[in-house]
Amino acid sequence: MYSMIGSSIVLAVFSVLYCWRRYNPRYLRSFPVFTLVNMSENLLAWFVRTLIAPAENIYTLFEMVYFCYFLGTMMASKRSRYIMGVFAVVYTGGYLFFLIRGNVLRATGFLVIVEAFLLCIGCLLYFRELMLDPAGVDLSRNPGFWMTTGTIFYFAISIPAIFLDVWYSYKGHRDYGTAIWSINNYAQVISAALYIKGMTCLKKPSS
Repeated sequence: MYSMIGSSIVLAVFSVLYCWRRYNPRYLRSFPVFTLVNMSENLLAWFVRTLIAPAENIYTLFEMVYFCYFLGTMMASKRSRYIMGVFAVVYTGGYLFFLIRGNVLRATGFLVIVEAFLLCIGCLLYFRELMLDPAGVDLSRNPGFWMTTGTIFYFAISIPAIFLDVWYSYKGHRDYGTAIWSINNYAQVISAALYIKGMTCLKKPSS
């Protein structure tokens, strides 16, 4: 938990310092919004333990909608942007369905898995665009590549972690499930490092 909170604070600081630089791509300008909400959710869950479940649940919806928007702003293809928009609308509709039925908190695990699958697909769509770019791309100096790599890394790790957490909890080994889910904390640290690389990989053009 400490590593996750620490990484979210560091990521928020870097995003505020670097994402609004004039020579960075425009899609980075919204990223501080995500990092500040992420940091706030982690701190709220840490200091007010009774709010962990509702905070994570609401944050999942925000995270899904934000990354659909974020990935969409990086994509050149109208079709890919349309797909991300559909993902956001369908996911929000599913969330509202569970909310109306009154069991949205119990559906958090399912919602997180669906979110992870859909965002991994979105990341792969962006990687496909990079590979098909006839002009070629210097990936080491491409913020979008690093930001998308950080995103797909985190969500790809989350999927098996959630499945195993639920499986062991169902089998009565809650301690095993909790231990496996803690992998998510370290995945967030590595993901934050990839995001920071993306925010800082461009250097100020020489005048």
